[in-house]
Amino acid sequence: MNDEELTYTDIDENNKFDLSVFRTSEQRIEMVQDPDCPKDILQRVVEHDLDTSVILGVLLAKELDDELIEAISKKVDYTIDELHSLKTLMKKMSDDKRRKSFCAVPWNHVSTNASGTIRMCCQMINSHGAEGEESYGTVFKENGDALTTSDDLSKHRNSPAWKKLRKEMLSGHRSEICKLCWDEEDNGIGSRRQWTNNIFYETFEKALIHTEEDGSIKHEDFPVEHWDLRFGNKCNLACRSCGPTDSDLWYKDWVEMSGKNYFHNRGIGDVTIEITKRGKAVVKDSPFEWFDKTDLVSNIKEGLPNIKRFYFTGGEPTINHTHRELLQYAIDNDYAKNLTLDYNTNMAGVPSAIFKQWKEFKEVNLGMSIDGIYEHFEYIRYPGKWKTAYKNMKRIDKDDFTNLKASVTMTVSIMNVLHLLDMQWWMREQNWNTIDHNIIVHNLYGPNFLNTQNIPKHMKTYITNRYHKFYKDIRKTWPDDKAWLSLVETRLEGVLQHMNAVEDDPEQWKLFFTNGEKLDKIRGENWKESLEDIYKMIKFCSAKEMRKKDVKLAISGKK
Repeated sequence: MNDEELTYTDIDENNKFDLSVFRTSEQRIEMVQDPDCPKDILQRVVEHDLDTSVILGVLLAKELDDELIEAISKKVDYTIDELHSLKTLMKKMSDDKRRKSFCAVPWNHVSTNASGTIRMCCQMINSHGAEGEESYGTVFKENGDALTTSDDLSKHRNSPAWKKLRKEMLSGHRSEICKLCWDEEDNGIGSRRQWTNNIFYETFEKALIHTEEDGSIKHEDFPVEHWDLRFGNKCNLACRSCGPTDSDLWYKDWVEMSGKNYFHNRGIGDVTIEITKRGKAVVKDSPFEWFDKTDLVSNIKEGLPNIKRFYFTGGEPTINHTHRELLQYAIDNDYAKNLTLDYNTNMAGVPSAIFKQWKEFKEVNLGMSIDGIYEHFEYIRYPGKWKTAYKNMKRIDKDDFTNLKASVTMTVSIMNVLHLLDMQWWMREQNWNTIDHNIIVHNLYGPNFLNTQNIPKHMKTYITNRYHKFYKDIRKTWPDDKAWLSLVETRLEGVLQHMNAVEDDPEQWKLFFTNGEKLDKIRGENWKESLEDIYKMIKFCSAKEMRKKDVKLAISGKK
């Protein structure tokens, strides 16, 4: 097999134990549990792999012995006796097919919307079921009202949507509300479900034992271990793919774009925007300031002994005062050393004080949501400045962090589907120390007029060819880094699979131009200059289609 044909899925008898071949965590677990996996490979995995779930996966290896168990004990927080017990438990779980549909989220996790309503998971980005049922993962109480941060969550862990989801998962059913994770797994780019299960590995067994037939659980059996917190919609950017529900900086542009002085928010209803005498757009008595009006933060502080992980997003979490106060409370009360913090941050204005706070925590994982570099960044992440984001990236990479990992996450849309290639090349050339030079990609689903699935077919072919040429170019430039090449190709193929999965909607393609140009006029921008690669593609492909049309007309004698 030559280099150009190798992808992470091309694992056969000749390389199935080759550690230079890229594998997902699940594939590495499968490798170490292969009956023929040599002991020296198992030893190297235990010594060098950074994924705890892979190291623990060695417990089910055929060649497992006391020497390996002792080595595992040194790498993970388990005694040798606990590892023997865990091995028995894992054997039982590995034989249970329900694990393929299971996710720990409905048992140990709570997510907030920016408006203070509660949802089951931030990955639930589509509406499924009737209005008021499971819409975008929103949790509703028995009386039909949306569950909010004003409610006592311990009394509503068995709301209808949560019970239904737990019941479906334990019956081995792929729930429709979890479509995004299933799509990501089917596209080979990894999902939040897989990530969550790797972290909270023991939740599956607990769920089997302590979940009732109808999906009910007791709060004391499953205290909230993992919080996804959005402290309002205050943000320093008004990104093109965003809107007023997640950024207060969008208010004025929304009024001009839509011609309406209100916007709809799920679980809340219509929210009115007022323009002050000074021309500032505001929302009075804003539902997005819930964190100063409810007891949720106090309840979270009381629950810190059980909490293992926080995920902060927004708005922009790093500029929110409640977020910083919660971190300081955890530090002052000696909880920080046991807490892992995960972030989705735009890196456009991180206060210096937070850098100091981060050093006190067990682990900090920064997901730097950066959808482009240079002019692409400034157009998509308006009114952000690339030099500011880049300055913060360099600070993180050079600071003396021992507990921080950082990666760039890109939401791939029509605006940056080609630019992704340039940015990945640029990331590889930076020689980062702390920052992962591989871009984590997420496909944009909404707004629909920015979804790559609505690019016309002949332009999808153009993009696909550009990606395939990119694969060849990086193989020529970095021929020896096969693991990296496989990882990049896998993630980019996930973008192409999403783009080509369905036929385009011509009306949505038209909206890409009409909405984009309308916002260009408001913001004083020009997509043809900022998204030059897309503009050139459209010109080239349109001219090519016209040439095809002319040839057909000439052949038929109609020209």
